[in-house]
Amino acid sequence: MIPVERQLHELLHQAAPDSAGVDFADVSRRGRRRQRRRRAAITAAAVGVIVVAGSLFAVIGGSGHSPDATVRPAPITAPSVTATLLPTSGSASAADLQADAAVLTRRLAAAGIHGQVQIGTASITLRLPKSAADTVGLLTSTGQLSFRVPAAEEQAPSSPTTSAGGCLSAAGPAGGNPPPCITARLSASCPKAGTAEGQQVAGASATDWIVACDTTGTIEYALGPQRLGGEAIATAAATIQTGVNGTSTGQWIVNVSFTRAGQSAWAALTDAISKGAGCPKGSSPADAPPVTCQLAIELDGVVQSAPVIQERIAGSAEITGSFNETSAKALAAALGSGPLPTPLTTRH
Repeated sequence: MIPVERQLHELLHQAAPDSAGVDFADVSRRGRRRQRRRRAAITAAAVGVIVVAGSLFAVIGGSGHSPDATVRPAPITAPSVTATLLPTSGSASAADLQADAAVLTRRLAAAGIHGQVQIGTASITLRLPKSAADTVGLLTSTGQLSFRVPAAEEQAPSSPTTSAGGCLSAAGPAGGNPPPCITARLSASCPKAGTAEGQQVAGASATDWIVACDTTGTIEYALGPQRLGGEAIATAAATIQTGVNGTSTGQWIVNVSFTRAGQSAWAALTDAISKGAGCPKGSSPADAPPVTCQLAIELDGVVQSAPVIQERIAGSAEITGSFNETSAKALAAALGSGPLPTPLTTRH
């Protein structure tokens, strides 16, 4: 039998006579070495592809594009406070809580507050930096303002009193004197936000008279039916107040602008109030104008401010009060982000 290498050598010589002097065994050895190098190169390339693919997967997964990626808020490293928020109705569906959580998240972002919103089975947990602890009530408000004209104003009692014979809200005529039960209620303690009394005032009908206090709980008002509602508001922004001479007062306020229809109603309302009996005209001083010369800006049963209206106002409305930068931005965020789909109350 002729060896295989010899047969190949003869065939090679027939096909290419110049290769007759080539040692086929040597060619075979070189071929095997090339094959080994080629296999090694292919293996290395495959490893490289796997490495690149793994790197891409890490980048895509880390950027949140993976189908299983979840968004986790950055941890709050500063001292924080936690508030548990419950539906005022006593219960809410998971979809209701998710909708409220979305609004709260928008409010936090708009106010520039680094907080966290977590949905539970029947509640929402709001975690805020300790420096923003006083904004919980503003951030969780319904976000609906009500503009009402006061009919009476009294100093709130400094000690708790009963409300026997009085009421917090009642139907009555839009003008004139408030219902007797409203007048009687002025001598009792302020309804506090978040309590059952506070919720009753906050949930009063636009056609009701209500008893509400200012943010300090020291001045109590009998407020007539709503004259302008939150639907008239287009935008709200926190800013530093500018005085009559154009210089900054250093006081934080919330500037509210109106929709086209709201602007017309706002101008007509302020014009009517400024023309009331005994109301100061323009910038003329007045020692004690009647309370009916004021316009109360009420949010969730609390009077944010009640400025005296001296003339027709064709521009925006200013909400003044004891605001700092954080609380002013929180109120503006609540007014500008839309109302909470499901009203919430803080668990005490």
